[in-house]
Amino acid sequence: AGVDFERVLRIISKQIYETPLAFLRENVQNAVDAVRIQAHREQIDPADGRYHIEVAVNGREVRVRDNGIGMTKAELQTLFWTIGASGKRTPEAAAAGCVGTFGIGGFANFGICSKLEVISKTLEATHGTLTRLSQDDIERAGARIPTVSVEVSDESAPRGTIVVGHLRNDPNVEEMRCYLRDFVRFVPIAVFFNGEKVSQAKFTDLDDKENLREISANTRQWSEGGLTVSGRLYEDRGHTLIAAIEGLKVGEQEVALTGQIRFEAGTLDVFKRGFKLCATQVPSIIGTTGRLDSDRFVPTAGRDSLDDTTTAFLGQIAQALEGVAVLAVLDSPERIAQHTRIFRYVIRRGLIDKLGKVRVGLADGSDTTLADIKRRAEEGGVGVYFGSAQKQALN
Repeated sequence: AGVDFERVLRIISKQIYETPLAFLRENVQNAVDAVRIQAHREQIDPADGRYHIEVAVNGREVRVRDNGIGMTKAELQTLFWTIGASGKRTPEAAAAGCVGTFGIGGFANFGICSKLEVISKTLEATHGTLTRLSQDDIERAGARIPTVSVEVSDESAPRGTIVVGHLRNDPNVEEMRCYLRDFVRFVPIAVFFNGEKVSQAKFTDLDDKENLREISANTRQWSEGGLTVSGRLYEDRGHTLIAAIEGLKVGEQEVALTGQIRFEAGTLDVFKRGFKLCATQVPSIIGTTGRLDSDRFVPTAGRDSLDDTTTAFLGQIAQALEGVAVLAVLDSPERIAQHTRIFRYVIRRGLIDKLGKVRVGLADGSDTTLADIKRRAEEGGVGVYFGSAQKQALN
């Protein structure tokens, strides 16, 4: 019995490429990993000017070129053109900070490409190798695995890889530029899109710091369930809280973690050494948005979400920080008014005794706090009434 290889490719491509733009992300990510390994071997900062990645879009042709480690003829055949194989499951790749480990392979590109060419050369090789496959080749192969053509080429010399994808449809070039920039803007390696640099922005742990007020004095340690997060707590002029993250300990192990979390509803951008993995929502009562970067973050094979371990890990971090934020909110009547969602958290965590600074409007039009009402009630002679709406007449 044969296998409908073309149908298998369509299924794989659909699962991995939720948008045709993912072709760009996937191949640029491979280029970033190749450069990182090369920089690790040379013990040089990847931000050094000798390393670069160039993306060029000309009509339906998209070309991604890097001067990373390159691939030999054998590696092209056994790694790039083999589904499930990967050369990035090594200690060296982990130390270099590689993002990809799943080994999706070049075949998945045919979800949006009619033809794919890959030219690569290692520094040690006398000559490089060009490999090529088209949709016509796949169709002619029928139930068999199609044959990838191989020939000598030094186009990627002295070292590196060029991936040339021929798209089925005309791309939106500006959309591709914006999409790529969103994923690589904090990557330390120089990445160019049609000659414009779209990377090497500074990944700070805090934006707009001059317009923020620090609540915590110096760096604080916040613990929850075996995690200890290091950072500082700030608020903006609207009393929204922001945590600037400087580090993390899991038990006694130091884990690199940096970024910022705003305590409001939204999505959290997740990065690994500056490369954006995805945007995700973290379960939270008061809401979390912002960005975090850590080597501990791992994407799924489809690259558009995080694996279960990372999702749980993010949830633990958010839980630890949320507790700190709630206590800071309860310390200020103005913050309480801005973050009324905390009351669900307060009830669930048994923090009713922390509500003393909640402001209350009385029937006579005056304001007071719950702490004052409690004090007066304990002294005797004060009746406490509850209304369901503001300015309701109380009997």
